[in-house]
Amino acid sequence: GPAWPGGIAVAADGFILQTYGRWAHRLDPHSLEVVAARELPRNRPYNSFVLLDDGTMVTKDFGKDSYEPTGIVALDPVTLEPRAEEFVLPERSIARLSADGDTLYVVGTEHIFRLHWDGGWTLDTAFDGLYRTIEGQTYGWDAVIASGAAWFLDDGEGTDQPEGRVSFPTLCAASTTSGTSCSRHRSAISVTG
Repeated sequence: GPAWPGGIAVAADGFILQTYGRWAHRLDPHSLEVVAARELPRNRPYNSFVLLDDGTMVTKDFGKDSYEPTGIVALDPVTLEPRAEEFVLPERSIARLSADGDTLYVVGTEHIFRLHWDGGWTLDTAFDGLYRTIEGQTYGWDAVIASGAAWFLDDGEGTDQPEGRVSFPTLCAASTTSGTSCSRHRSAISVTG
């Protein structure tokens, strides 16, 4: 099946949770035997997961090789049964998920999305997450939630800089209370000889 590096974490009860390819697993912490397994709904790899405050394991499909919008899956951390219907975003996402409490941040190919979890998903439509506003930007990568913002870099599709040079991607900050802003340093450094 599809493969992509997944993720691993220790749940609150000490059991190990893991995703790889299109599978989620729960492992006994002593024997490492699989005690629960769930094939994820799409025939694509899923890239890692986050644990929400209530323990819900949230993962999503990896949208690098497809233009289909990304699906968010919420699983019970003990049974790996779905806790809600798959939530389909308006666009695909390549980046890994980020969370703050029961709020999920998903960096899409044009926007960063904020979803709230209360046993089901609510897309925060008041959150202005458009980040591709500067010529040459490409899709964003994994966001870090800190200081009231979701911080991430773009340039996921690479650079058009000459061989041996590295471009500085755009730094974007999606405020948890207002819109998204991005800034770019239009310079490059040599990485050869």
